[in-house]
Amino acid sequence: MEEKNQEKILNLRNNQNLGNFFSKNTIDLRKNSSYFSKKKEEKAKEFFYFSESIKKKSSFFSFSTIFTSIFAVFLSIIFVGSGIIGAVSLKFWLPKVFYENILENKNSEKIFIPDFLFEEIDKSKEDPDVFDFQTKHLILRYEDFQENFVEGLGVPPTTTFDEFIRNLDRLNSENMTSVTIYDFLKSLFFKEKESKKNYSVILVGGYSGQYKAFQILKSKKIKATFFIPSEKIGKSGFLNWEEVREISDAGYEIGATGYEYLRMGGMKTGEQNFQIKESKKILTQKLEKEILLFYYPFGSYTADTLALVRNNEFVGGIGNGESINQDLAKSLELQTLYAKSYFG
Repeated sequence: MEEKNQEKILNLRNNQNLGNFFSKNTIDLRKNSSYFSKKKEEKAKEFFYFSESIKKKSSFFSFSTIFTSIFAVFLSIIFVGSGIIGAVSLKFWLPKVFYENILENKNSEKIFIPDFLFEEIDKSKEDPDVFDFQTKHLILRYEDFQENFVEGLGVPPTTTFDEFIRNLDRLNSENMTSVTIYDFLKSLFFKEKESKKNYSVILVGGYSGQYKAFQILKSKKIKATFFIPSEKIGKSGFLNWEEVREISDAGYEIGATGYEYLRMGGMKTGEQNFQIKESKKILTQKLEKEILLFYYPFGSYTADTLALVRNNEFVGGIGNGESINQDLAKSLELQTLYAKSYFG
């Protein structure tokens, strides 16, 4: 009996030890299970992030592919269109590509020629058929006007009023059309075909006889440009400010020609700059309009003069050549013909 009881006790202890073993192992399994669950969760997260990354990259590459395709089509259209236009006349469309970076439209109040365009013009010397900035345009030059012809030492070139009227009538009879210097420059700048029937008239020096010449021009509806030496205005033998304002208000183009109307070729740079800057300043203040054109007194100027005229924001200048040949590369040195040379 006693042996059976001891055997039962031993079995109970063994069962308890076994229970404890399984209990401990269960806890360890739970711990392991928790450990593996965390690992699985981390792996799942890693897979999720990887999947999301793949999705984003796929989306990006898909968008890039679409954008690249559209851009390629766009470029193809441009090149094909350019090729067609270029086949018609390369020299007329190519410069306009440059102009898009300069002006938004032709109605802009001001035009200018940037440095990079001058660089392109320099390149064009190797292939003038591609960049053709040259044309022919008649600019007739007049100075003083009198009732009777006058000449002599110190007397500016003079035209009688009767001769002036005959000249203008001849131009009208030949169906010639007057345009301002500024309008001519714009047509040259935008590569528009210049009519052989177009011409311009300039009156330089601000001499008193130019007021009656203005009245003749106005009666015949002929456009012209008056180059005014601001310091001379109001003095004997020159226009006064009331007359200059009337000319300007009538729609005639006004340009500068130095403050004192002196030869600039022999001046120092500082003196030249004063003559150019002061003349523009006074005319702008007196007439309340922007002055964009410059005439070099007596055709005298240097490379420094040209640079100063550009720096003072003039868009056109009248050089000292006697010709009808004009060049965009030399828009500050436009060529003129003395009226007597043209009409004989």
